[in-house]
Amino acid sequence: MLLRLPYALLVGCALVCAWQSALSETVIVKYRGPVDLAPFSCQTIARSSFISRICYDQYEQYVLVNLSDTYYHYCDVPPDVVAAWLASPSMGRFYNATVKGRFDCRLGHVPSYGDPSGLRQPSGSRLRACEDGHWIDSVIDDGSIVKLEDGSVWEVDDGDTVDSELWEPMSDVVACPDKLINKDEKETVSARRLR
Repeated sequence: MLLRLPYALLVGCALVCAWQSALSETVIVKYRGPVDLAPFSCQTIARSSFISRICYDQYEQYVLVNLSDTYYHYCDVPPDVVAAWLASPSMGRFYNATVKGRFDCRLGHVPSYGDPSGLRQPSGSRLRACEDGHWIDSVIDDGSIVKLEDGSVWEVDDGDTVDSELWEPMSDVVACPDKLINKDEKETVSARRLR
């Protein structure tokens, strides 16, 4: 009986560890390194000999695609392009004609997935994930302060105020723990919530 208990605990621990690793998958992306897939919606592609998987983070408009067993990344890819790609009769042709060379991450916004959840969470932040459905109430102090419709006030990093100072009230915004994404202008600024 005593020998069965440690064996049962060992099997139970192995099952829990396997379940947790299945929930969190990390892939190696060429020209980037490891990326945790927790914030992504991934689809395995069986009908293409060239593309085996497409993972998309809609908030960041960031695509990871597995081409011949190597992951590549593409930035600022609109949801309608990903939907058309997934519905395309030839995914390889669509990739070559529409994606390749047009959504270069050297020119676009490359999201940060620093911690295992895929979201950086500064201490004191009340926001734990990106929240869609916000809009700008006002932009003040040459873009360094952005107030949203819910009353939250955000301080924009100095290097990004050149973008945020031009943001218009009523623009749709996604609020994340470390940034604001203006969906209308397709711009992202680093920011922290003050209140």
